[in-house]
Amino acid sequence: MTTTTQYLQHLATEGDRWDTLAHQYYADATDYERIIASNRHLPIEATLSAGQIVFIPIIVKDTNAHAVPAWLRDDE
Repeated sequence: MTTTTQYLQHLATEGDRWDTLAHQYYADATDYERIIASNRHLPIEATLSAGQIVFIPIIVKDTNAHAVPAWLRDDE
């Protein structure tokens, strides 16, 4: 997966956490580091404060044919 230079904006609600945002946007709670890296303006705390704007990097999945197993390729 490749991170683009485009972002979604998430308006934090009380109790939002970095890992829950990663799960919400990427379906992977362990992928929170890319969100933190894009939000150097926010303090790194256990929970976010309501009203904070969090930038969520848009991830583009690689569609390279070589990344797809041969039996799943449409090589007609």
